[in-house]
Amino acid sequence: MDAFSPSVIVRLFLVALYTIVCAIVYWRLIPRLSPMAKRLATAMLAAQVLAITLALELRLVRQLTWILSMTTEYNIPTALATTQLALAGVIALAASGLGRAMPLARRRYLVALAAVLLFMALDEFLSVSNRFLENGRYVYIVLGAVFAMVSGVYARREPRHAKIWYICLLAGLAIAATGELLLSPVTSSTCNRLGFKAESKCFLRSVAEWLEFLGIWLVLISALSFFTDVAPTPSRRTRLALVLLPLALFAYLMLFSLFVRGRLDRLQIGIKQQYNEWSFAHEYRAHAWPTAIQLNYGIQLTGVGFSHEQEAIHFRLFVSNPQEQCQGLGFSIHLVDQEFGKSVASLDRNASCRYSYKFTDPDGNKIYRQLMSLSIPPQLPTNRALWIVLTAWRALGDGFAPFPIVSSDRQLLSDTQVVLGELVLPRDSIAAAANQLASFDHGLTLEDVHLPAKAHVGDTLSIPFSWSAETDGLEDYTQFLHFFHEEHGGQWVYDQQPLGARLPTRLWYRGLADTEIWQAPIPDDLAPGTYTVFTGLYRPSDLKRLTARDAAGESLTDDRVPLGSVTIEGT
Repeated sequence: MDAFSPSVIVRLFLVALYTIVCAIVYWRLIPRLSPMAKRLATAMLAAQVLAITLALELRLVRQLTWILSMTTEYNIPTALATTQLALAGVIALAASGLGRAMPLARRRYLVALAAVLLFMALDEFLSVSNRFLENGRYVYIVLGAVFAMVSGVYARREPRHAKIWYICLLAGLAIAATGELLLSPVTSSTCNRLGFKAESKCFLRSVAEWLEFLGIWLVLISALSFFTDVAPTPSRRTRLALVLLPLALFAYLMLFSLFVRGRLDRLQIGIKQQYNEWSFAHEYRAHAWPTAIQLNYGIQLTGVGFSHEQEAIHFRLFVSNPQEQCQGLGFSIHLVDQEFGKSVASLDRNASCRYSYKFTDPDGNKIYRQLMSLSIPPQLPTNRALWIVLTAWRALGDGFAPFPIVSSDRQLLSDTQVVLGELVLPRDSIAAAANQLASFDHGLTLEDVHLPAKAHVGDTLSIPFSWSAETDGLEDYTQFLHFFHEEHGGQWVYDQQPLGARLPTRLWYRGLADTEIWQAPIPDDLAPGTYTVFTGLYRPSDLKRLTARDAAGESLTDDRVPLGSVTIEGT
């Protein structure tokens, strides 16, 4: 090995750090401990040094790699770190129990410290936070910051000579946290950049473990100091217990590692599987619209959900499907323009049943989730009503055979195409007109109308209508135009949707602002003359008009908006 390689430099730095910290501790702190506490602290430091030395010197012995490695779990270093954390917790708890003469606040603090250390010991060996908490590292950082603040408050109340033990405790926790929580994630990516295929072979990975060992030892020193204050000369039984406890715990953890190794991984997989099934079932209930679309071969679509982002539409299809029918199965999704019946965007995807998360519905059927994302082409038209159309198919050689739809509770476009839903791609809204003509119930506003002054019988009357919406649409409304002859009272009526067939009001959305140029054909037999023109909205289901108000908010007679007059001339 190169004498000046990064690996050697890092290890020399860690040896120097260990030497300096230990020298300071033996100079300023160890003399204040009881004889029993001094021997215990020295024994634990010697155990750490021995474990580190064995890991370095025997790292190339293949048969001993797992049991001595500083970067794997369920081995000597992990058991030793766990033992020392647990011993520190037990000592803090014993100090609280024996120190009945100390202030109640300090006893409570020691109980809290014991709880923290015992949990850290459990987590050190079982990796609870990494296995079962998605953001366990951040939880530790937050809890550590809270505990540090609480320790600072308690330290201020202590005599000056006792404050050093709190400093030792917080320093130990900080060093251990630096190694475990801050350096471990960084070293993983750094090792990859340095070209180490296996992280366990990267010298940087041992840095975090060395720092964690050193921090744990400082925490143990602080726990022993609290114990020395309340029991400077402990009984023979207590001394024997403090010696046998770490030996027994270390032996048990090693036996656990040797004979139960791997069971936690299976437990973790089982828990995650249960969680995934629960999460998937919750997603099915919360984010899918129930449906009943029966296809051939017993395949049934039981739920569908979709969400629209700026650049893509994400679909969830929940399919009850025997796995043996999954081979060659696929789905196609088309966005179909409702006005012209043409597909404007499409997505084809093979079904994924074998590896999808699944759960069982109340009827005992296995439900599989199909995730599909349709990218929105930049040229796709906005403010147009689009059907979301699904086709199921099976690959046959170089072709595809669409599945006939046996039954469906949704609209069908053909015997192989079912409408799952509809949507509209919003357009960037323009500023509303300064002078609004009229407003209607449900947040609909007529912004502007340009009525021609003259037209001829048989011509087409072009009338631009500008609309806006303050709420999302719920149902369809039809707009009417009423022409009343000012002399003899004759009338002409023309109705259509406000923005035409391209965007029914049920699909209007909050913030919509759009204009439609009506092309109203004037009947050939319409009597010439001047006509007063009115407009409004009504519900096609019951022909009831929506309440109309003028720009000042006053109700309009018959819920009609006066638009002015137009002169119709003869041929």
